[in-house]
Amino acid sequence: MNIHSDYYNYGSMEGNTDFHPSVPAANTSQVVELKDSKAYNSEGVQKAQLGQLEAAIADFDLALRIQPDNAIFYYNRGLAKYELVQYESAIADFNLALRIQPDNYIIYFFLGNAKRQLGRIEAAIVDYGKAIDLQPDFVPVYNNRGNAKSELGQFDEAIDDFNKAISLDPDLPDSYSNRGLAKRQLGRIEAAIVDYDKAIDLQPDFVPVYNNRGNAKSELGQFDEAIDDFDKAISIAPELSEIYTNRGNVKAKLGKLDEAIDDFDKTILLDPRDVLAYNNRGNIKSELGQYEAAIDDFDEALSIAPDLVGIYSNRGIAKSQLGLYNEAIVDFDLAIRMQPNNPTFYYNRGMTKLLLNQQEDGERDLQTALSLAEHNEKLKFKIEKLLSKLSE
Repeated sequence: MNIHSDYYNYGSMEGNTDFHPSVPAANTSQVVELKDSKAYNSEGVQKAQLGQLEAAIADFDLALRIQPDNAIFYYNRGLAKYELVQYESAIADFNLALRIQPDNYIIYFFLGNAKRQLGRIEAAIVDYGKAIDLQPDFVPVYNNRGNAKSELGQFDEAIDDFNKAISLDPDLPDSYSNRGLAKRQLGRIEAAIVDYDKAIDLQPDFVPVYNNRGNAKSELGQFDEAIDDFDKAISIAPELSEIYTNRGNVKAKLGKLDEAIDDFDKTILLDPRDVLAYNNRGNIKSELGQYEAAIDDFDEALSIAPDLVGIYSNRGIAKSQLGLYNEAIVDFDLAIRMQPNNPTFYYNRGMTKLLLNQQEDGERDLQTALSLAEHNEKLKFKIEKLLSKLSE
C-alpha cells in the first residue's frame, strides 16, 4: 500500500498534540531522552518515505522504547505496518495512539482504512464517521466511507458521501470517479459516464476512469466508443492487463474474434493467472470450433480458480461438441452441485443426455431447467419449444 508521504508525522498532529513524558521535562536527562525519541521518529519517517518500511518500524520501536506514551510514534509505526499490509498490527498501533490522543481524525481515518482492508466494512464506516465528527471538511474520509458503503451495496448512501466530497473540493477527480462507479451499480449508466467525463477533464491521464467509462459505454452498446476508451487507457498504461481483457470482451461482441483473442493473449502474457482471460478466450475458441484449444483454456482457468462454477459448464459444452458426452456430463454435474438453482446447467446436461439417447433423464433435466428459468424468457422459450417437439 502506498501512502502519501504527507501522512507521516515528524512531531505534531491536529487534535491533542501535547506530549506526556513520564518524567517532567525539567529533568535534564529526560529532555535529552525526549530529543532522542524525536530523532528516532524523524529518521523513521524519512526511511518510510523512501520505502524502507522495516527499517522505519525499527526506528519507531526505538522512539517508543524511550517515550512509550507518544501518540505520533504509534501512529507512524501503524502507517508503516499498514503499507506492509500488516493490517492487524497496524490497527493495534492506531488504537494505542487513540488512547493517548482520542480526538485525532487522521488516526480514525487510517484505522478505518485498515479495517476495510480486512473486510470489516461496517467497523470501518464507524471509524470514518468518528473522523468526520472530528473534522467535517476532510475530503478523503468521505470518499473512503462512500467506497465502503458501495462495497456493502449501499449505493445511494455512498453517492451522498461522494456528493459531500465534491461540495468540499469540486476539483478532485477521484470523487467523480467513485460516484460514477456507484451510479453505474444503480443502473444509471448515462449519469455515470457524465461523472467519468468530469474526472477525465480534471485528470486527463486517469487510466481507471477510461477503463470504467469504456465498460459503461459497452453496457450501453456503444462498442466502438468503448474501444476508444480502452485504447486510450492502454496508451497511457500498457502494462495493465485487465484493460486488454475488457477490450477483448467488446471486440468479441463486435464479432472481431481474432482481435479479441489477441487481447486475451496480451492479458495472459502480462498476468498468467488472469482467470477471466482464459475463460473468455476459451469461449471464443469454442465459437470458432477450436474445441480442444478451448478445453485447454478452461483447464488452465480451473487450475487457478476451481470455484468458478461457470467454467465447468463452458468446458462441458466444448467436450460435448467433441462428442465427449460422458465427460461433459461430469462437468455439468459439478456445476449443478456448486450452483443447484442455475437453469442453464440443467439445460446443458439435459441436452447432452439426449445426445446419449438418455431421453427420460434428459427430459427430466429440461423440466427442471424450465422450472428454474422463471426470469429467463429466452431460455424458457427454447426449452418449451424443445419439450413440445420431444413430445410429438
